[in-house]
Amino acid sequence: DGKTMDLPRKMDSLPTPPVPINLPSPSQPDMNSILQTAAQQLQEQMHQKPVRLQAPKSPDAQAPAAPPARKIEKSDLSEKTPSHLAQYSITAEAMRRMRQMKLDGKEAFNFANDAFSESKLLTKPSIAELRKLEAEYDGDSSDEDTKPIRSRKKKKSSIPIQVFSESHALYMILPFVSRRNPPTTKLLFSSWGGSKLRSVKGMINKMPFEEVDVEDEDGNITTEKLMEKTPTLMIIKSNGKVFGGYATDSWRHDGSTFGDARCFLYSISLDIKIPFHGKETLPAPTLPALERELSSQASFGVLRSSDDGLQFGVKDLVLSADMNRCSSQLEHSFGFGLPPTDQQSKTLLAGSEFFKVDEIELWAIVDK
Repeated sequence: DGKTMDLPRKMDSLPTPPVPINLPSPSQPDMNSILQTAAQQLQEQMHQKPVRLQAPKSPDAQAPAAPPARKIEKSDLSEKTPSHLAQYSITAEAMRRMRQMKLDGKEAFNFANDAFSESKLLTKPSIAELRKLEAEYDGDSSDEDTKPIRSRKKKKSSIPIQVFSESHALYMILPFVSRRNPPTTKLLFSSWGGSKLRSVKGMINKMPFEEVDVEDEDGNITTEKLMEKTPTLMIIKSNGKVFGGYATDSWRHDGSTFGDARCFLYSISLDIKIPFHGKETLPAPTLPALERELSSQASFGVLRSSDDGLQFGVKDLVLSADMNRCSSQLEHSFGFGLPPTDQQSKTLLAGSEFFKVDEIELWAIVDK
């Protein structure tokens, strides 16, 4: 009604303001100094060497730098490997692989002797070299037995691992895991094998097929040939250079895309493996939903083939139908950081951007 009501003041019942706390100024000793002093005093009492302690880093502190890349032993490198591409050395990767699999030299030789045994484009391991190593490391020690114990030479336990040949190095970088069941290699097609059809179509015709009985809606059963899923290794010789690529799936006639990130290109002449980096890819393949769910590898547009030609990547390695008008331009889908327009990206494999296939082999990589 226009009147105001005076509220009672109870100042005594209100809480007392908190006493301000003086925080250390920047000029005062920081936490690192305090901890370091305390640590030194404690270590002096315990008669131990002082240990450096540090205060916890703030959330804004910069993350430590990534560890440096693994150092490659010079002894693992081939003389053919360019120094600026040493980390892509086929020989060095093969040596690492054998150490991981804990192979000795004799086991490594057996791997080498069985791989690509019919190839005319790769060097083979030398039996004489193995026999010489066996004599040095595991040879007859009868002469030593007649000598006094102190003067006998200590017998070495096993032949050290080494890369015995180009075929051995290439085999050891294939993506297999088990040393007990390594894959076998089977020659499917070669230009020197008397093939009447030296072409991409003739090569794809040599891919393994399996016969499957198919029943139609009327109950009629017919037998159809379906291409097996077979990884392959292609070896090409052109202009005196030996190079090629590994495909994770079968080459096919229908022009579809396939493959995954395990595919790679390589140069035997330069002893380098060229990985898939996927900066550019072909159109992704259309897979049935069930096949996508069961696949353990992400599917990319890495490879494509038809009777008119085949290709690794967008332009990285392309073979024409008759193998006479082929080309290579790295750093589209495969490479190691060269500018795509750099001349080396066009000439690294065959010595020129455009080339003719002189000799070619296609090998199936068959899991046991």
